[in-house]
Amino acid sequence: FRLETSTLNLSRMAGITPELFMPGTSAWLLIRNPADVEEYMKIVGYEQYMQGTAAQGLVNVAVWIDDRGSVEWSEVTKSSERLDMDEAALALFSDIASFRPARDQGVRVSMSVIFSVEFPW
Repeated sequence: FRLETSTLNLSRMAGITPELFMPGTSAWLLIRNPADVEEYMKIVGYEQYMQGTAAQGLVNVAVWIDDRGSVEWSEVTKSSERLDMDEAALALFSDIASFRPARDQGVRVSMSVIFSVEFPW
């Protein structure tokens, strides 16, 4: 998947200052459990293959990650037009992926990120 940070719609987050949404060049986000993420992706891909439902598509998922690295919310911002792919991409971030807290100049920060998940993965 690809990481995009410039397309989040800030209007639904009016109570939070925009600076939290636009990470500086020193804010980095790392996945704590890449093996779990990879295993989930293999399972979903295999299930789709076995059911004959594997397809190509792209899903964008917006994720808000707090200063502890926990996913506070996630939502599909661009649908693949296939519910199964949208739900799999959403579950990847809301249920499977765990993040290390982002840091900006050594300080933990909350941040939002838009992940583009491409199927088949």
